[in-house]
Amino acid sequence: MNRTMLLILLSVLSGCVTLVPIEQRSYSEIVEQTGRSRLEAFHRTLVWLGRRNITTDIQLKDEYSGRLIARVSIEGCAPDGYLATESTPSTHEFDFDFQAKDGRVRIIVQDIRSYSVVAQYKTLFGPRDVTQATSTLQKCIRGTFVQPLIRNITVNNETW
Repeated sequence: MNRTMLLILLSVLSGCVTLVPIEQRSYSEIVEQTGRSRLEAFHRTLVWLGRRNITTDIQLKDEYSGRLIARVSIEGCAPDGYLATESTPSTHEFDFDFQAKDGRVRIIVQDIRSYSVVAQYKTLFGPRDVTQATSTLQKCIRGTFVQPLIRNITVNNETW
């Protein structure tokens, strides 16, 4: 009986992951001159999210104020900073807060969590230290989400 309880306790504790503080798992960027109205920037963001392989759980969609709040999940980006013996996370979830005003936008990404998905089971991996957090922010969040979104808003084309 005691041995069984000990095994259960060890298996529960081995699945726990300590994440770096939320301030190190957050990112924000302001673009001062988008060349777009509040409505144009808002609609371009909605269309861009819909055309990407991105899962979104929209919590607030306010066209009048130009604000969009969602929980976003992106896949396919493997950040640096993980040990070779670890399964590198390739799914990243975060809170996304988009705010548009005439001529400028603010993008806030918070509470980034990285997962490894094996056989449809999601395991939380981090980021557990500053190196992992920085790599995830720069390579996966900023590089594959924020910068392409900003380009979509600011580039002057009609096929967005």
